[in-house]
This record gives sequence, structure tokens and C-alpha cells, in this order.
Amino acid sequence: RFELLPTARREYRAAAPGRVDLMVEQYQRVDAGDVLYRFDSPTWRDLQRDIADAHAALSLAEAASDSIAPFMEAHESHHVEIQSAVDLWVARVAELDALRSAGGVGGEQVAQARASLAAARADLAETLEKEAELMARQREAAAQLAASGARLRIALESAAALTGLSVQALTHVDQGVPRWQSLSQIEVRAAAPGVVDALHVSSGAAVESSAPVLETVQPDLLRFRA
Repeated sequence: RFELLPTARREYRAAAPGRVDLMVEQYQRVDAGDVLYRFDSPTWRDLQRDIADAHAALSLAEAASDSIAPFMEAHESHHVEIQSAVDLWVARVAELDALRSAGGVGGEQVAQARASLAAARADLAETLEKEAELMARQREAAAQLAASGARLRIALESAAALTGLSVQALTHVDQGVPRWQSLSQIEVRAAAPGVVDALHVSSGAAVESSAPVLETVQPDLLRFRA
């Protein structure tokens, strides 16, 4: 007798709960890439929202990371100026101490110079504290940027698994809108040529996740058993 090879039969199941619209009829011949059915699922809407939220979080993290660099540059310039002032006052105090020992200046001038040195050192300490805060903000922004990027990648990979499209296809922009945003229904296409052998649901029916939708067979994949 003749019988189909085990690889001749292909089963298509719902990837998530939703509503199915059949695009083929029983015993219809299909080619690889032909649309078998369209699928409207709340799970896909949730994924679209997750991707949009991840995009927004990534944009905010990028803006926060980019905004720190000008602050760091300005702070570094301020740090250099204050350090120069401290060095100058240290030299001035040392010079006045030497002159005072020689009897050239009074104690009041030395006291004023020491007060100015103390004020400059206080400014320097405040600058170093601000620098530590900026570095902490920079590390936090980098962590948020990495986390937002990972969240977006995971959401896109989940969408790719559900729709059967690649991440590149989902992120392709057409008329200013990415594919993942404009895709209202998931199209399930034939993975191989064949004939629609069985329809397990009617068009418009609601199905649960992993429920069988239809089956195709490749009639040429036969064997003879004697």
C-alpha cells in the first residue's frame, strides 16, 4: 500500500488565544508563503504596547545619558579653575608666612589669606562631591540605557516568535511607521507547498492558545509499504 511520509503532514496551531479568519478552503493547493489564515489576538495588542513602552523608555534613557556629558564637561572646567585657585592660595599663604617670619607683613594679612584658602578648599570639596554625584548619575543612566535596550530586544523577539516575522522585518519603517506598529492582524503563511487536508475551525471562530487550526499535506511525499 501507499502511505504518506511522516514529514508530509504539517499542522498549524494558534500561537495565542484570539479570532481566526481562514484564507483557504479544504483541498486547496497552497505554495510556500501563501497566507493560510489571519489571526487577531489580544496578546499581540499587549506586545505592541510593550514594544511602544520599551521604545519610550529607551528614548528617555538615551536623553538622560546624553544630557550628562555637557554637565561633566562644565564641571571638569570648574574643577580645574577651583584647583588652580587653591594652588595659588597655598602658594600665597606660604609666601606670607615666610614674609611674616622675616617681619615683612602682619598677622592680619596672613589670616585673610588663610581664610581665602579655606574658602577655596571648601569650594573644591563641594566640587568633588558634585563630581561624585554626576558619576553616579552617569552609571545609573548607563544601567537604565542597557536595561531599556534589553527590554526592547526581548519584546521584539517575543513579537517575532508570535508573528513569524523577523525582528528586522518588524522594525522596518514604511511611511514613517514601523511594521510592528502598523500590523493589525497576524498572517500565518504556509511553511511548505502542499494541499489543505483538514480545517479544525471555521472562519471567525475564537480559539485558545495552541489550538489546532488546519493541516496541510504534501501528496508527493509518499512511500510504498509491502
